[in-house]
Amino acid sequence: MRFLALTLPDGTSVQAPSGLPSNLTDSSTIYNIPQFAVTLLIVGVVVLSIVMILFSGIQWITSQGDPKAIEGARKRITYAVIGLIVAMASFIIVSIAITLLGGDPNFFHMGNFTGNNPPPCSASRTNSAPC
Repeated sequence: MRFLALTLPDGTSVQAPSGLPSNLTDSSTIYNIPQFAVTLLIVGVVVLSIVMILFSGIQWITSQGDPKAIEGARKRITYAVIGLIVAMASFIIVSIAITLLGGDPNFFHMGNFTGNNPPPCSASRTNSAPC
């Protein structure tokens, strides 16, 4: 609730309204939203680049020797590969920046929205090692 509370200049604290779902007031949820957005953006760029490479490869194969179609496919493949390189570089740069600024080195871990709680131990575990 502290993220939804307001402190007035005279030091009086105004609490958040009652009846809000508890997961909205959990600090890990607030931090996971930008994490999820950045991860989703990078994954989207990678998937789009791969789809464009496949589409361009099919266009190249079916061009029947037409120089314009081959050139268009070649340019599209080049741009898609450049997009992949930029996406991977941005992933690395953001990871390094977050780590250098004291953030979580596992920033891009796609956890759940309610916190970074580890999954529960399965009942089928036979060894006595902790989960």
